[in-house]
Amino acid sequence: MKSTTVPAQIMTVEDKITGNLTLSQIMLLASPVFFNFLVYALLPWPLKLDTYKLVLMSITAIVMCGLAVRVRGKIILEWLITVSRFSNRPRFYVYNKNEPSRIKAQPEEKELKPKPGLCKEKELRPPILLEEIFRAETILKNRQIRTRFRIGRKGELYVTITEVE
Repeated sequence: MKSTTVPAQIMTVEDKITGNLTLSQIMLLASPVFFNFLVYALLPWPLKLDTYKLVLMSITAIVMCGLAVRVRGKIILEWLITVSRFSNRPRFYVYNKNEPSRIKAQPEEKELKPKPGLCKEKELRPPILLEEIFRAETILKNRQIRTRFRIGRKGELYVTITEVE
């Protein structure tokens, strides 16, 4: 006996309401009727047919009928929506590890006071003197001395200074 899988829902098939027209096509074809009624009733010289009203009505009817045409299984309005979404999407994604959605609310840490005698206080380095900064700048600017910086595996910085002959 041959077994086949029956899908639970088929979401790709659109319902045909009248002939080959779907609901979205019928709405696109019916919308000029309502819009043209508003143009006829509300624009200056209400309820009188003028040439500018006829031009506006015919343009809306042509545009809406054009948007209801089906190409490759989709109406042109859907193609325009797809193209506009594609052209308006961001071109670059910048990954930010510290997004607010990723950061979990962490409880505030209480400040722990060390008990005397249990831990040693770290010795603070003396501040860098201004003369040392000037000496380092002159070494870096000197063209006869080549400096090379290399970062080790654990994050340490190795500096190599060689004299160029």
